[in-house]
Amino acid sequence: MARRGAKVDGNQSLIVAELRALGFRVQSIAKVGAGAPDLVVGHGGRNWLFEVKQLGEKLNKNEERWHQNWTGQVAVIHNSKEAVLEMVKSVGWNALGPAAMAHWLL
Repeated sequence: MARRGAKVDGNQSLIVAELRALGFRVQSIAKVGAGAPDLVVGHGGRNWLFEVKQLGEKLNKNEERWHQNWTGQVAVIHNSKEAVLEMVKSVGWNALGPAAMAHWLL
């Protein structure tokens, strides 16, 4: 059951807009709650889960528990460059395309 009034970090909308501009599919799942991450990002048949935090902000207890129990990929990000770098770790620059590399270099 989705929760109401889920707190969305102030930087999330910018991250979503920048990733979409780079050609990624982005879906907010912040309302799922129970410590689940904020975003699902898809590209080239792959998916990544991201917990969005402001700089200096830490995971809360529910998020910590969720991250510890999750056996797949999940990462904490503060901006779109960190998201791109996390995706590069699993598929390499060539799979993400030149726009992602250019974004990282800016």
